[in-house]
Amino acid sequence: MKTYKYIFLFCALIAASSCLEEKQIKPASPGDEVRFGVSLNEISTKTVYGDEVKDANGHFFPIYWVNGDEVLITSPQCMTTRNSAVYSVAVDGPNQNYASALNKKAEAGIQWGDNQTADFYSIYPAINAVANRDLKSFTLNMPTQQRSEVVTNGTTKIANPDMEACFMYAEKNASVTDEAVFLTYKPLSTAIRFTLQGPEIVTYGPDGSVASTENTTVTLSSIRLTAPVGTVISGNFTANFADASTVPTFTVQNGSNVVNLEIAQENGAYPTISTGETIEFSVFIIPQDNLTLSNDWKLTVTLAEGGSFTKYLGGTAESGKTMTLTAGQIHRLPILPRFTFTQETIVTYDPSNWMVNIPRDTYLSEISIPGSWNSLNDDHQILSNSATATIQAQYTKGVRAFHIDSRWGSDSRSGWFSYNINPNNISYLSVADGGTSYNTSSGTGQIRFKGTDFVDVLSSITNEVKEDEYMVVIVSFAQNSYDHNRADGGWESAVSNACANNSSIYDANSITPETVVGDVLGHVIVIVNTPNEVSLSNSKCFFVNYGMELEENEYTGTDLYKTLPMYQGGSSSSSSSGITLNASHSQITSSASSAITNGNRGYNPTLADREAKLNYILNASQQNYANQDNYQHNQWMYLSLGGYAASSYSYSRYQTESGKSAYDIITNRYNPWIYDKVTNMSANPTGNQTRFYPVGIVLMNHVTDETVIRTSDNLTTPMVINEILQLNNKYRKAYKKDYQGAGTTTGGGNSGSTQQSAASGYSAGFTAGGNGWE
Repeated sequence: MKTYKYIFLFCALIAASSCLEEKQIKPASPGDEVRFGVSLNEISTKTVYGDEVKDANGHFFPIYWVNGDEVLITSPQCMTTRNSAVYSVAVDGPNQNYASALNKKAEAGIQWGDNQTADFYSIYPAINAVANRDLKSFTLNMPTQQRSEVVTNGTTKIANPDMEACFMYAEKNASVTDEAVFLTYKPLSTAIRFTLQGPEIVTYGPDGSVASTENTTVTLSSIRLTAPVGTVISGNFTANFADASTVPTFTVQNGSNVVNLEIAQENGAYPTISTGETIEFSVFIIPQDNLTLSNDWKLTVTLAEGGSFTKYLGGTAESGKTMTLTAGQIHRLPILPRFTFTQETIVTYDPSNWMVNIPRDTYLSEISIPGSWNSLNDDHQILSNSATATIQAQYTKGVRAFHIDSRWGSDSRSGWFSYNINPNNISYLSVADGGTSYNTSSGTGQIRFKGTDFVDVLSSITNEVKEDEYMVVIVSFAQNSYDHNRADGGWESAVSNACANNSSIYDANSITPETVVGDVLGHVIVIVNTPNEVSLSNSKCFFVNYGMELEENEYTGTDLYKTLPMYQGGSSSSSSSGITLNASHSQITSSASSAITNGNRGYNPTLADREAKLNYILNASQQNYANQDNYQHNQWMYLSLGGYAASSYSYSRYQTESGKSAYDIITNRYNPWIYDKVTNMSANPTGNQTRFYPVGIVLMNHVTDETVIRTSDNLTTPMVINEILQLNNKYRKAYKKDYQGAGTTTGGGNSGSTQQSAASGYSAGFTAGGNGWE
């Protein structure tokens, strides 16, 4: 049943039969098409919590077929190669619990064979089911991402559930006649149903009692149901039929203990809930034997404002009710506590889980991702207290893009060596991580033996990625450092090999301009910046021919920013993804009044020239997304705002200008610059403001440093990160353009999605807490 179509809770209506013309029944012959009629079966049990509809047969809630619903039907005894088919449901009206017709999707449907009798099995929805070889067991994919549309009916808001997660089954023993085979469908899934209450702002008196309350509105971005670790509630299950007269049993293949609700309004915007309002939601799961709600189960509601509210579900049933989950029944939770806030909490923002707020049908080109330049280098990412900002610390602040600058390493001897390492001594690909890999005492910039292995660095990043988000890693090789034509390939091969052995790396061969967030969840996308064309046909990486050494013409000629093809290991012409990268990076920048050609570090543009180049990239994005009816989603943006400064050919990373280091000069110039760009956007711009548009991948120095970098407004780097990541919600709220998304392949998929390309609420700054929520 098409997602969002009908309000329902769970349990089926009384079966109703299709009307058939009176006719003379005659035996069917081998090769005759099997004719089907379908209905929903009466279920005599009540729902677990609450009576929804009461009639003479008990308490039910209707499930209606919708034109275009697809079911998978099999029969082990029917003709070989004609014993499995997908059928499309046809109905005559909106409230019909039987099918007027089942129409085969392919040229041929199921056909009778030589057997005198046949068993038939069927699963809805066909999109999330695969018949196994025996034709009486099925692999079902319960989506990890279930979509729920909030609709307004008068003064009431109701959340229509994801019917493609509402599995049903049918089974039938049939004699071989040309009489229609009636398939009666029963629910396989169970529904956990709960009601959210609108929020309020609470003011407490001196004695701790509530002095006053104030009405308010928040924006809901996602809801997550989490079962105890080891309990699988989404993913792949096998439904086994012993014969056509038994209820199927389930075995778990693989999966997750989490189900996420992607919630939206009819126009694609995130739904809001105000004081006094309620919204009722349903989450589907497949119940296994004795699956019981306990206090280890929890619901987490995330607001587009950034706060997350968590409620543990409790392990004690109300009188006469059960916590055991049963197929075909609703388990209704007691009404959940109201979200409450105090005035003091309306100024904070939690960036650690920001990507959960992004609708899963958003194109990757539309995401703005804050990141760190030279992520493991303590020169670029050192904290004000001289501690190195770890990957974990950066991740907690909201960073989801990381840069690794690689170099060769060796364990064959100790000491220091120059860039021109003998290829026979190379043991592995290493990384440039500041004092760990440099002889800081001599200032020679030489690389230390026994450096950090690139494989370990990559793992330290991918270990952080969560199943409801994705990250980006950009890899480069130090400018003019000595690469080698080794038998096992150059440094690009070493990067590819590391990615091939890391299951968290998403295969770039599967990424196109149509790829959406839901496709890449739980993975890391690797982009390799290489100065040369590479040919690595089996690589999982993206490659972009943009080396670390800069050219003067890029900053002073007509080529004011790079529009580079992103290709997948073959060549930029033969294996292009169809995506271009509007790119800029500059490892070193001249802080003098003119540019510097700095030996093996290449051309060093002035701070102003570099800023002009960055402006061209942002202008390109602004112009592209200005036309929301016809924008291109095959352009990714990449802004490198990190690096260090040099005032002369003789470079020192500890140089000072007005008391700033070579790294602080860059930090203090470009972090406020991107902050000003992002905060100058508006849905209804006036003066010099611009409309909202994505800024893409933004790599910065000192991403976790809390020290003030611009005294005029007390700006700190985490504020810059917050503004970039909140831009995702602001942009989507400003533009509520509907589009047919590519659908999410992660979590089962809802093909033909109507999730919006742009929408959602943004920060009122609430943090969660109080009144039964954690």
